Amino acid sequence: MRPRNCFLYIHDAVVTQNQLLQYVREVRPGKEWEILDVDTEEVQRIGWEKWNAGEKGLDVQRLFWPNVSFGWGLGEFKEVDNWVLGLGILDEEGIKGVVAVVLQDI
Repeated sequence: MRPRNCFLYIHDAVVTQNQLLQYVREVRPGKEWEILDVDTEEVQRIGWEKWNAGEKGLDVQRLFWPNVSFGWGLGEFKEVDNWVLGLGILDEEGIKGVVAVVLQDI
């Protein structure tokens, strides 16, 4: 039993960008995809240089977003409260199914 008015930790899938790209390639093997590799630590280093030099605008703030939003382990909760809402968790086949639906017209 969960207490009232508390945070719920939920996710329906945990997948890396590289895993997702692999599934996309499996679902649409003949399609070419443009891949842009970005070193988020380098982007953040540049962000800090600009921030420390006094640049505080949105263009500089956005350099921190990848690590803040998608850093290692963020978004993957060790214990989830999906059961409170009656939600399941997708396995690999479930994720591939979602990818197939999203890419059906592409």
